[in-house]
Amino acid sequence: MDLLEEINKRGLMVDGAIQNLMPIGEPDELYRAMRYLFDAGGKRLRPAALFLSTEAVGGDPHDVIPAATTVELVHNFTLIHDDIMDQDNLRRGMPAVHVKWGLSGAILAGDTLYSKSFHILSQTRTDAARMVECMVMMSITCIEICEGQWTDISFEKRNNVSEAEYMEMVEKKTAILYAASCKMGAVLGGGTADQAQAMWDFGRLTGVGFQIYDDVLDLITPEDVLGKVRGSDLMEGKQTLIVIHARENNVKL
Repeated sequence: MDLLEEINKRGLMVDGAIQNLMPIGEPDELYRAMRYLFDAGGKRLRPAALFLSTEAVGGDPHDVIPAATTVELVHNFTLIHDDIMDQDNLRRGMPAVHVKWGLSGAILAGDTLYSKSFHILSQTRTDAARMVECMVMMSITCIEICEGQWTDISFEKRNNVSEAEYMEMVEKKTAILYAASCKMGAVLGGGTADQAQAMWDFGRLTGVGFQIYDDVLDLITPEDVLGKVRGSDLMEGKQTLIVIHARENNVKL
């Protein structure tokens, strides 16, 4: 089995669901702003993780399409707001949402994606207890993402951030959505509590690894591949693991 091929296959399931579950409405420019990053591409890793977790516990991936769409909506809402806060003008090689629709338009697009994500999640075929568990899980996940983002921004004013602090921030800002995606897939797929917890742990560690890898890519990847300005994290004063290790080893970046 080719892992990337399997991820891409499940990504197509989400792409189709976005067209059906989030059609262009009124005001149409708001919905175009909401759909913009989906149409620009993306790897769909989080929904793929949800699908694979469902399958791992014996569930049907087609039953969890709304839930998989939900985690992709949440991811994109965070990207829109993140670009505003970081003043990044490029995303996936295209002008960021706030560049095309202005700050107010981008904030509203992100807010609507967040709200829409819970509405779409409610359309997942499952029993009431599992639905409530997933709703609470996603709510807590979004809260922790915001806490992690706040911490990440606060780090820009410090030059003594430790590796432990960085890891705690990354677990909230990035890893928790991977963790929630994996656990939610197991819950909705009918997995046991132990299976769901194992999926949570797997997703959390995957998310931490992804963020560290992303920090490295920001420094070494050509801009036409990266889709944004290379070294933007360094220019913005982000306290990445690379910066922390460089400082601790007296390496000048």
